[in-house]
Amino acid sequence: MPRTKQPFANRPQLFLDILNLKTKGFTTHGRRSSSNQPRSVANRAHANGTVPAQARRQSPYPLPKARYIMELTGLHIPFNHSFDKLVDVARTMAVMFRLLLILNATVVLFQSIFAHVLPLERRADSYCENSASNRSCWGNYSIYTDYYSVEESPNTGVIREYWLEIVNITLAPDGFERQVLCVNGTIPGPNIWANWGDEIKVHVTNKLEDNGTSIHWHAQTQLNTNDMDGVPGVTQTPIPPGGNFTYHFKADHYGQSWYHSHFSLQYVEGVLGPLTVYGPTSANYDVDLGPLMLEDWRHISAFQVMRNFSHSGLGAGAVLENAVNLLLNGTNVFNNSGTITGAHLNVTVEPGKKYKMGLVGSCGENSVYFSIDKHNFTLVSTDYTPIQPVVVDHIFVTPGQRYEIIFEASLDVDNYWIRAEPAVLGHCAFNLNYQQSGLGVLRYAGAPLAYPVTEKWDIQENCLDLPASMLEPVLFKEVPIDLQADFVYGMITNHWNTSGPSRSQLFYIQDQAPAVARGFGPPPGAPQVRGALNTTNATSPTTSASAPTFTDPGNLNTTIPGESSFMIDYSNPTLGIVENHAWYGSNLSYPPSYNVYTFTQKDQWVYFVIQTPGGIAHPMHLHGHDFYILSQSAAQFTNTTAVLDGYNPVRRDTAMCPPGGSMVLAWKTDNPGCWMFHCHIAWHIALGLGLQFVERPDDIRNTLDIAPSVASPWYQNTLDWKSYDRPPVVIDQVDAGI
Repeated sequence: MPRTKQPFANRPQLFLDILNLKTKGFTTHGRRSSSNQPRSVANRAHANGTVPAQARRQSPYPLPKARYIMELTGLHIPFNHSFDKLVDVARTMAVMFRLLLILNATVVLFQSIFAHVLPLERRADSYCENSASNRSCWGNYSIYTDYYSVEESPNTGVIREYWLEIVNITLAPDGFERQVLCVNGTIPGPNIWANWGDEIKVHVTNKLEDNGTSIHWHAQTQLNTNDMDGVPGVTQTPIPPGGNFTYHFKADHYGQSWYHSHFSLQYVEGVLGPLTVYGPTSANYDVDLGPLMLEDWRHISAFQVMRNFSHSGLGAGAVLENAVNLLLNGTNVFNNSGTITGAHLNVTVEPGKKYKMGLVGSCGENSVYFSIDKHNFTLVSTDYTPIQPVVVDHIFVTPGQRYEIIFEASLDVDNYWIRAEPAVLGHCAFNLNYQQSGLGVLRYAGAPLAYPVTEKWDIQENCLDLPASMLEPVLFKEVPIDLQADFVYGMITNHWNTSGPSRSQLFYIQDQAPAVARGFGPPPGAPQVRGALNTTNATSPTTSASAPTFTDPGNLNTTIPGESSFMIDYSNPTLGIVENHAWYGSNLSYPPSYNVYTFTQKDQWVYFVIQTPGGIAHPMHLHGHDFYILSQSAAQFTNTTAVLDGYNPVRRDTAMCPPGGSMVLAWKTDNPGCWMFHCHIAWHIALGLGLQFVERPDDIRNTLDIAPSVASPWYQNTLDWKSYDRPPVVIDQVDAGI
């Protein structure tokens, strides 16, 4: 419906008009400035001061030779050469004074409008104190700061230095004594902490008698420090017995994470600990309780479990011994034939206060449902991604995942069960003692020293991550859905090795490129328009444009080069192969069992489809990057029904590929290195469920100090390992090696 133009009806345009007097071509005397900007007919003045006929006809002021400097609220102010010069100057000054008043009022108006929506780092004088009432700020930074940007994120120059020893001792985490591998004599090891933007420097000494080792800093992107990622056979050789290695990297993300050995099954044996990087939080709290490590536990060695399994000769009937407990920060009770041993974790809180806690899924196999009886809690981050606060009564945590939660001690002074229940009923955990596993006590100050009698929440187990709508990142990012991009595909499957000394079920990620995928469309309510994907150029080591689609498992190509599961050679790490190519011009080729995908272009978006046709869920973890989850479905991937959502999608580094389901992940090639992508169920990666992305191999040499020189600690560790790994020493590698 037409509307009558009112004064100040278009405030933003008026504001711009006021600020751009010069660019509009007018001086205070109404003459055209020397600007070459386009001019409207109605306001166009000739150099001699005349007004075009068309402009005179449109003018509400038919004054001959009159010129107009601007229009304000419908009031035209004419200036005529016949006026006295002093009067002309006075009127001009009056108009300019009026303009200044309007400009000042407009600035104040805009400040009041946008003060609540502008992110902190974009405001002047943005320094603020991180406090119980303002946890979203962090000095000169905030929850809105782009932590992916080197230029925008903090660089404190502070170095946090630690010393770790990997040892083999006897411990009784749940009261049952056994030989364990651990860090500094405890399970879990000490908390490695830093502030956002600090550097972390950790000296690791291997005091094991007959095991190599390494430490992986889970979820650290290791931007331009791929040699610090700590994956033996991929980014380094193992640290030999008696050897040492120093890891040095920047804490460029913040939140809760963990570190663990990536040497075979050592982390299942206890070589693990929390890694905490302090930074802003998307909701307020009073007290930070620190990390809570959730770890499944066995009373026999994980290495013995693997040997029993791989040498069982049972073929498809082979069974892994299940966990018998679930530890909370390294402790729990165990019912040993009627004798209760061990102790529950106790967490004491003050009534009325809000508490933050970092949950760490450090299990080797079990996914868990975490809850606190009668207490809701607020999720504020998933992995290293701050999210918009969302209130839940429980959270599903897979191996490798982390969540930061905030809860309030707002109930009666009493004792309440903390529960980390293995998801046995959902078929993504196997635990012989699951009904008694994972119990701790939340004790209000002043409550009696007694076990809780509270009842748990009613939880429907389904082995699925929370939906994307509940995990909205605070920092907005969008993924371009490039319809002409190359898509990479992988199918999780298995085959049986029924010959030779080791008989086992081996997983692998099969290379598989679908034919043309059609029918991708926007999710409901999405503001962006997306079209059909052209995947005829899908890249993989065995790309075939005519390969069958995922929708027909009977026609799938069931072979890959050598039909090998992932397996590495400790003495020949992938990063070393890339380095030898750079220094000596050797061929850049990898053993078939290394399962390498190569990306050579800088800042290229990678789109990766991963799915499993069977009934097993797989928590998939990517090193060196967060990935964007464009699709996560409990159904098989199909070319006609899948929907990709690139509008601020969930970002994390570990996500559950649902049983019989699929995921479409994306990330950008902005971090040169050799990066693992694997299932974080320890048995699955041990049995080969993994691959590598070699990202920009030609740029790796320019970012790392791994030259073949004794001055390079990386190269010296390689020499030390190779000196150890030779006869009479025989490395009994019973699995994939990581």
